[in-house]
Amino acid sequence: MTYYEVLGVKKTATQKEIKEAYKKLVKKYHPDIYQGDKLFAEKKTKSLNLAYDILSDPVKKAAYDEEISPTPVYQYSAPKYTSKTRYYTRNSYSNNYDENINTSSTYKKFHEMHNKFTDNILKQVSSLKLIQKILLFLAIMAIYLILLLLTFSQYDKMSSDEYTGTLLGPVKKENTSVQTDEYKNSSYYNNRKEFHIEDIMSDKELYEYYKNSEYKNNYTFEEYKEIMENYMYQLWYDHN
Repeated sequence: MTYYEVLGVKKTATQKEIKEAYKKLVKKYHPDIYQGDKLFAEKKTKSLNLAYDILSDPVKKAAYDEEISPTPVYQYSAPKYTSKTRYYTRNSYSNNYDENINTSSTYKKFHEMHNKFTDNILKQVSSLKLIQKILLFLAIMAIYLILLLLTFSQYDKMSSDEYTGTLLGPVKKENTSVQTDEYKNSSYYNNRKEFHIEDIMSDKELYEYYKNSEYKNNYTFEEYKEIMENYMYQLWYDHN
């Protein structure tokens, strides 16, 4: 579903129409007003806020329109070869690609450099003797074999729980089991299991705080309750 469908407007809608549609829907599905499922109302309100945030900003809206309806690009046609020679140069085939696009001088310069480089490589390879081609092939295969052996040599470490993969290879993880055991044996952890926010205030009182807080736009009541319980326990623990 697109953001236009979320707000119930067309893609050609003006900013005024988008704003009016948003106000109407957000008022209808506001959690404090909606008579149905409060969780559904909260999710619906979040989706409305996100859609309006994108469509009300001209820059974000333009980027979003391009994402859902990309601008058509020129379709490349395969080159038509005019020569049966084994190795070809830039002028050995013709197509209509360069004729149908406006290329800058910088593009043409680097394109020509690329063609010259490719042609030189092909000429050098074609001028090698058979034994030299075989040696070149064996050298390339040796490099691939070395890389393959290095990969297998690191397999055990990569598959082990004691190591984690990085760009520089497997790195041994820190031993967190000792820290975890110390935490579970601490008074903070043991007292936390016995602390419940219901001992301080009821769900009804907590819900009144929730309705008047900024958390209602981003969290459900159960998530808000967990956050407040952790916060109040921290205050209680620090005080005692």
